[in-house]
Amino acid sequence: MTQRHADHWSQNARQWHLIGSPLRPVIEDIQIMQTAVGDWRQRHAGISPCALLLGVTQEIACMHWPPRTRLTAVDKSHAMISALWPGDGLGFPAVCADWTALPIRDRSQDLVIGDGSFNTMVDAHGYRVLADAIRRVMRPDGLLAMRFFLRPERAEVPAMVFEDLWAGRIGSFHAFKWRFVQALQGDSSAGVRLADVWEAWHAEMPDPQRLAHAERLVHLIDDD
Repeated sequence: MTQRHADHWSQNARQWHLIGSPLRPVIEDIQIMQTAVGDWRQRHAGISPCALLLGVTQEIACMHWPPRTRLTAVDKSHAMISALWPGDGLGFPAVCADWTALPIRDRSQDLVIGDGSFNTMVDAHGYRVLADAIRRVMRPDGLLAMRFFLRPERAEVPAMVFEDLWAGRIGSFHAFKWRFVQALQGDSSAGVRLADVWEAWHAEMPDPQRLAHAERLVHLIDDD
């Protein structure tokens, strides 16, 4: 892990309590995952499943698991594990490791679950590497449940997102941030650098106090 990458996730760990949907899953997301796990359980009655969580998403760790589930979380950031992992109190360990080099035995996992995990990969090659790592550790009849962030069918540009922002048509500042990031992505062959997001934000919003003082947008600031 590079120092810049480590600093990013250390900062995320410190301010995670300020982050909301869609960057964090809501109850509907967790219910979908629980339903998928429940359906798998019905087809494999009597099995005590081994489950792998990519990341330390608190909402997933604390969701309803089948009896005698053995859950292990893997995250690349010590800071994220230390600050967020609730699984120790539930008897679930967390391991600090890279998802593309999982310290997990081949074909040992019945369930693999993640929240936006693929969106941390830089490009399509990273997607393939992560998919290969997951396939290696999953049993042939295992379940993969993963939340993805998808760009809209009609691609947006930053000006369109800001137009909706000023018109009060975006439900939260968290939703705005993700739409803004997606609008900056040129195509699916490459990701978006945080530095580019920062520069584009300042180009569009040289005076952030305007946003704070816009009456119709007070709910966005309060939610954030």
